[in-house]
Amino acid sequence: MPRKQSGKKTQQQYEPLDVLAFIVSYREQHGGWSPSERQIQKALGISAPSVVHVILRRLEGAELLTITRYGRGHQSHLIPTEAGRTAALLWQEGRDSPDTNMPEDQG
Repeated sequence: MPRKQSGKKTQQQYEPLDVLAFIVSYREQHGGWSPSERQIQKALGISAPSVVHVILRRLEGAELLTITRYGRGHQSHLIPTEAGRTAALLWQEGRDSPDTNMPEDQG
């Protein structure tokens, strides 16, 4: 029997720049506060917080994001670098362009 698809995306199916764009947008809307890994997971439909963690580490390794832990180590400030912010805005702009959001041909 085939496995039922949950509809959630895995790490391989998810674009790190989608996560980065979400962080930039969230911080703008929430006075500079960063979303939690679980908030990112739920907002973007990612399969597990651990997948978000791996994506965040990749963004940090690419110098697009700075991660600073505070408190008892459970909270993080997710701060996009200038390059990360630019990349996220360009990524989002490309996603929002009419060329990428055209309905698929049903014919």
